[in-house]
Amino acid sequence: MAGIVGLTEIQHQNGTSAMTIDANGRMSKGVQVFWVLGYNSNSQVEGTLVFDNQYKMINCTYNAGTGEVTVPVAGIYMCTFTSNNDNAYKHFNVNGSNPYSSFSQWHNGADSNTLVVPLQLSANDVVTAYMHTAGGGTYGSNTLFTGTFLG
Repeated sequence: MAGIVGLTEIQHQNGTSAMTIDANGRMSKGVQVFWVLGYNSNSQVEGTLVFDNQYKMINCTYNAGTGEVTVPVAGIYMCTFTSNNDNAYKHFNVNGSNPYSSFSQWHNGADSNTLVVPLQLSANDVVTAYMHTAGGGTYGSNTLFTGTFLG
């Protein structure tokens, strides 16, 4: 026989809220992990991108010298990489290599485009955004690198 469990919050035994459920059934996590990185200037960049603007860094760390985001917990992360460039390919690196082997997004046009990829990461993995162009680079102020922990 199935039963109903009625509650509004799930906590860790130390009292930290893990999830809440409101009166309309919407669930929210107590702690989220995500980042939004970009550039302050409109400059051309290429290779492993080192962002100079940390719009949001929630429960993860960013190394402003290397462009590396370190995640605190294992799980699936949805990552995006938006840029405005011509004749370029881009991908994500995890711990220094592309987790999808030879996969890269190729773009041939001067309009903005976005790569969206789920990454299965372990705690303390390092993620970077990588771009190679035919000499044009990407225009910084139109470039974003984001990630969010899905679970």
